[in-house]
Amino acid sequence: MDLGLRHDFYPPGTPRLKGGWSNYDPTTNTFEVAGYGSTPMNLGRKTYYTNFAPRVGFAYRMNPKTVFRGGFGMSWIPFPDNKLAWDNYPVKQSNSYAALGTYGQAQTAPGVYGSMATGFPAPLIVNIPSSGLIVGNTPGLLSQNINSSIPLNYREGYIESWNFAVQRELPKNFTLEAAYVGNHTVRAPVAYNVNAGLVLNGGAAGRPLYAAFGKNADVLLRYAGYNNDYNSLQMKADHRFTKSLMLTVGYTFAKAMGYSSEDGGLWNYIQPRRSYSRLDFDRTHTIVSSFLYQLPFGKDKRFLQSGPGRWILGDWQINGVLTLMTGLPMTFGTTMSANAAGSTLTPDMTGLFVVLHNVAGTSGTDLWFDNSQFKQPLDADGKTIHWGNLGHNNVSGPGLGDLDLSLSRHFSFTERFKGELRAESTNFTNSPAFANPNTTVGNVNFGRITSTLAGLIANQGTGGTGPRAIQVGFKLTF
Repeated sequence: MDLGLRHDFYPPGTPRLKGGWSNYDPTTNTFEVAGYGSTPMNLGRKTYYTNFAPRVGFAYRMNPKTVFRGGFGMSWIPFPDNKLAWDNYPVKQSNSYAALGTYGQAQTAPGVYGSMATGFPAPLIVNIPSSGLIVGNTPGLLSQNINSSIPLNYREGYIESWNFAVQRELPKNFTLEAAYVGNHTVRAPVAYNVNAGLVLNGGAAGRPLYAAFGKNADVLLRYAGYNNDYNSLQMKADHRFTKSLMLTVGYTFAKAMGYSSEDGGLWNYIQPRRSYSRLDFDRTHTIVSSFLYQLPFGKDKRFLQSGPGRWILGDWQINGVLTLMTGLPMTFGTTMSANAAGSTLTPDMTGLFVVLHNVAGTSGTDLWFDNSQFKQPLDADGKTIHWGNLGHNNVSGPGLGDLDLSLSRHFSFTERFKGELRAESTNFTNSPAFANPNTTVGNVNFGRITSTLAGLIANQGTGGTGPRAIQVGFKLTF
């Protein structure tokens, strides 16, 4: 058994220079500039000293062929400082100069024309008052989205992770492992829009800061804390390298639930509980199998141990990774607006969800699912909107399959000079990874798949396969 205790200390950050940060206070509609007046360089954020993270792990060997393992640990989540009040007014300012006509010169002031010879005029810098407080009551500031409103009492969240596994040795050099793996995230950072509409079909009047200050723009609180959960059954079978074969097969049955993926916002602010759903990256079933097989030809192998056959077919091996996944979650929408900033309407479903598995492509009309079982979320009068009976991320889109293969051969020219010839292919079968179909009722493509997912490197969030790629290389070592 292992016991451990970790302590994380995350003091509030500070800008390099005075005035480098500006925090928006939604209760007073003011910007507070760091280092001016009574606003400290760290904006006045509270410091916490008790971020302790205990850990425990154990292993128990019941008999020579059976082992139990388990563990629990906590990890604290630091403030996502890529959005720490550096992108608010007046830290970020802009000057614009309008031309009199399409082909006219820009004017930096009435009657003063810009030119290439004189270059750009000196920027007009905002004069920050000694108090560091700027009231956001001008038309420009009232219409401006606020990217960072930092709560001064922000408390870091943490992740509780646990697992319990049983491993058993089987005949024929196989081992089997079954594990329960889970985690619970407490106060996961969510970019919460404090000026989201809170009244269905309420428009600007439904925004809290519009009623208080006339502000009809988003204000993102970075961050509010919401809980997420992940639970999974993970199984793995291994065949140790014997008789030229090594094989691993892994299977995961999982569900990831929460209010927001990564540090995004809520899906519905009027009914926030509806935002708790499968997370955007959740795939229920995943199978990954990898293998290495040395062909039975050549020295010390079963066949063609000498002669021309050995030189042609000897010392080759095949490696492969097969990945199969069920689809990503889909949320159905509608062309009708909730008229409440931050919340989205879903349609009404009138029958069973039936998957047809057809692919339209960029110009076809085939449907991936039967789209006749949906209707706009309207009352009997045909005019008044209501919340549809579908939720968030409650059905899955098309699955994904990928086979990566490589074929290689080792050469030994002399005791010193050796070589390796390798041919590799990603997505060997050139199988497309289809994106989710269009899920917007009222859209001309509703129910159709019209695109594919990009490769994993270009699409880290959801991961596709990309087209088949083949590369051949030779390595000489000496």
